[in-house]
Amino acid sequence: MMNCPKPLVGNINNFQCECPVDFFSTEEGECLECIENCKKCPKGQSLCESCKEPFLLDESNCVKECPAGKIINQLERSCEGNLGL
Repeated sequence: MMNCPKPLVGNINNFQCECPVDFFSTEEGECLECIENCKKCPKGQSLCESCKEPFLLDESNCVKECPAGKIINQLERSCEGNLGL
């Protein structure tokens, strides 16, 4: 088991300390927590790629329900489409 300083976690695949999934790694090597309700933000603190349940991803935001004109993609847990509303 690897010993990494908090909030870093050990990656057993490459034996390196990394930011946890719900954190973003800055160029300085600092770990910043993703925006609220975001589960994964590898490209930036507010650039969410997936949300914690029960939230849905709408562009890079986590929302409780899709805005008007969009539908839920259950598989991706995201809001999609523009129905012209």
